[in-house]
Amino acid sequence: PKHTKTTAITPITILLHPCLIEPLEHAWEERLIHWENTLLQAQSLAGLYSTLGGGYFLTHQSRAAWHMALQQWRAAVILNDVQMQWRCQINLAYNLIQNCRGRRVALQSARRIIRHVQ
Repeated sequence: PKHTKTTAITPITILLHPCLIEPLEHAWEERLIHWENTLLQAQSLAGLYSTLGGGYFLTHQSRAAWHMALQQWRAAVILNDVQMQWRCQINLAYNLIQNCRGRRVALQSARRIIRHVQ
């Protein structure tokens, strides 16, 4: 005859205890929520400024595009996003070139911005 091995199932009881971490102070929670809201606003504004700035640039409204690039750069500073800051500086240089065609000072400023980014 075949021998079959039977395995007994033993029930295990697991007790879960809540963490014994004290709740955060109310003032700390408020600060954390404030910074999170600031971060979300800066991210949203950066996207908005990028979209508007690109639209203004494509329609040759370079002064408005300049303003949007500058606002996006400010949002990038708040976010501490260095790559976004560089892109904004490139956009500022493009706007200088488009807005001030033939002006030597504007072209020199645009070159300085681009060299700084490189």
